[in-house]
Amino acid sequence: MKMSMVFIALTMTTQSLAQVKFGVRAGLNIANVTLGDIGDAKQVLNTSYHFGGIVEHSLTNNFSIESGLQLSGKGTKIEQTESLGGFSMTLTSSLAPLYLEVPINAKYNLDLGSAKLHVFAGPYFGIGIGGKMKYEATYTGMPTEKETIDIKFGSDGNSDDLKRTDFGLNIGAGIEIKNILIRAQYGLGLTDISPNSSANDDNDRNRVIGISIGYMFGGN
Repeated sequence: MKMSMVFIALTMTTQSLAQVKFGVRAGLNIANVTLGDIGDAKQVLNTSYHFGGIVEHSLTNNFSIESGLQLSGKGTKIEQTESLGGFSMTLTSSLAPLYLEVPINAKYNLDLGSAKLHVFAGPYFGIGIGGKMKYEATYTGMPTEKETIDIKFGSDGNSDDLKRTDFGLNIGAGIEIKNILIRAQYGLGLTDISPNSSANDDNDRNRVIGISIGYMFGGN
């Protein structure tokens, strides 16, 4: 009797593990932040990176839940140029925070035989763990002046640069061919990341396009 119970338990554990796949992925982030009125300045997309691990649990042949843990760089750039008397001055400021994120996606898989197409959507939760703010001033005929400082996370609008937490939604699609994963996604930030919310009616929110390649361990 005891041996039968042990056999049943081992069988159920093996079947459960067979429904779980693990993977890794990395890629490019094309990021921006929704800002209010910045006058004559120009906002520029910030390029960064993401990488991390994937855990996928199959519920049926077509549906699965995907989560994991990843580092994700976000941010934006602002450029402003002024001319006076034949001289020009260009000021560039960049915001490049780094987040530790946990996405939780509902995923629909379509098996095409030699490949699997999928679409997914779900929330993500992020915590700011680092990043830099950079300032550059370029004047006609003079060396460029540069300054770099660490981003300070917190909720004090007088001393902090960004709120620590970020929350939003991911939506995307991809293809898996012989365990090689290629995908694209869009991250829609729902959290106002500015610590000075009372004076910022426009709400600064992260926007990120991610393009990645990865590898899924286990059977396809």
